[in-house]
Amino acid sequence: SSHFGTWAFVELAARFAQARLHVAPPAGNMMRSSTCIMSGSSAEPKKKPKTANRISEEQALRVPLGIYLSWVKNELDNETACLELPFTILLLVSFSALAYLHLRQADVFVLEGAIRFDIQENANFAWSGNFGHKTIFDVNSIA
Repeated sequence: SSHFGTWAFVELAARFAQARLHVAPPAGNMMRSSTCIMSGSSAEPKKKPKTANRISEEQALRVPLGIYLSWVKNELDNETACLELPFTILLLVSFSALAYLHLRQADVFVLEGAIRFDIQENANFAWSGNFGHKTIFDVNSIA
């Protein structure tokens, strides 16, 4: 036991696994429960005597401690993952906002459009007097 009357996790799990759990009735017999048998002549349920067969059935239906501990650990891991979800969403939203504000994609798009327009409309060569006969689309090579 740990301080102040509390149990450590392993001790709690061990005590829970050793505790006597309710065993569900067999699926084929609906009149029988794990503690009593209904008789046809009396409305009072009779106590079912504990036999060696019944005790072995209860022992066979118990969950081993290792399986129970792995189930509890899995449940705790799932709970931790769910509790981390809001912080993950906050991180995603803040990253998106900061990237949008820092990179200024709208301004870059407008500037690239202006450069593209200026090159397509104003790049003239093969001059004859004051007039260029060829545009950027008439260039045959980069050299």
